[in-house]
Amino acid sequence: MKFGLFYEMYVPPEDHAEEARVVRQTVDQIVHADKHGWDYVWLTEHHFLRGFSHMSAPEVVFGAAAYATQHIRFGFGLALTPPQYNHPVRIAERVAMLDCLSGGRVDLGSGRSTTPAELYGFGIDPETSRAQWDEGLEAVAQLLAGENVSLDGEFVKMPPRTTYPRPVQQPHPPLWVGGVGPGNAERAAKRGLGMLFFALKADPGSLTASIAAYKENIGQAEPICGAVNNQTAGFVNGLCGYDRDAVRSIAAAKTVEHTFAGSLHMLNGWPGDTPPPSYAHVGAGETKMFYEAIKADPQAVADGLLEGGFVMAGTPEDCAKTLDGFRQAGVDQVIIHMQMGNVPHERIMESIELIGRELIPSFR
Repeated sequence: MKFGLFYEMYVPPEDHAEEARVVRQTVDQIVHADKHGWDYVWLTEHHFLRGFSHMSAPEVVFGAAAYATQHIRFGFGLALTPPQYNHPVRIAERVAMLDCLSGGRVDLGSGRSTTPAELYGFGIDPETSRAQWDEGLEAVAQLLAGENVSLDGEFVKMPPRTTYPRPVQQPHPPLWVGGVGPGNAERAAKRGLGMLFFALKADPGSLTASIAAYKENIGQAEPICGAVNNQTAGFVNGLCGYDRDAVRSIAAAKTVEHTFAGSLHMLNGWPGDTPPPSYAHVGAGETKMFYEAIKADPQAVADGLLEGGFVMAGTPEDCAKTLDGFRQAGVDQVIIHMQMGNVPHERIMESIELIGRELIPSFR
């Protein structure tokens, strides 16, 4: 099983001076992870989401880390491929440039975003966002894999062009998509995409059906440009340290803080306060449930997340139990989010080192 770090780059909304420190600390943490045997770092892409995520230019952070690392892979998790966010040429150019800079250490995950601030900020009709994601992803893959590529889609049209530089990995860096549930896993497998189970409750037990659906369909994949990325990755908020009680308290409280900040952005700003049909799950699902529960009793939610195994926190022995669950579920990689709610830099550095030294070798 491989190990990855995940960042949304939470910055306390009341502390503007913290922002630059968090950006630089993120690079330091990536370099630290590379030295301690971690396989991946995944950076999201978000816009306008004050507090929750200031990661608007992941390729810049990756570029800063590329020359200071040797082995760790750089995963876009997730690049926004609807063309109204990013023209596919610009994504292809950024990905290929980073692939050259890192010596072929790039993976590309893609998504469409879930917040009205981002969708309406870029003038995107939420009801076309899935179609835009699909068209954008296919265009990016074609541009990375081929030359003299012409685009004649619903959202992007372009005469034959070749993007430069060309990627090191052929035909293109591994492609992933984010989501949860057996339906999403089946769709990802049929297109030959790796599956990133990015969700608060994507615990090992809940992944069983999704991973089974993925494995049932990956053998019949019809990939965009001939390359199948047969991989799945589980996700957990987590922190490891020897002072068990303190670590568990920090991890749970910061997960609640981060989740609440994200829920605010996902639930608010829809016209008429109601998400459109293709985003109905945002207003009626777990996002809404956690939002209401945290408003009512944040400590009870923190306790429940720990008891339910939705937060990995404690000593290396505690964390090993959670990681063993992911291994038994059959994921190829476990991705750990440590910077939720602005966990102190020193805590994250300690956790990265402990997991690298005491846990990663036994889960290879």
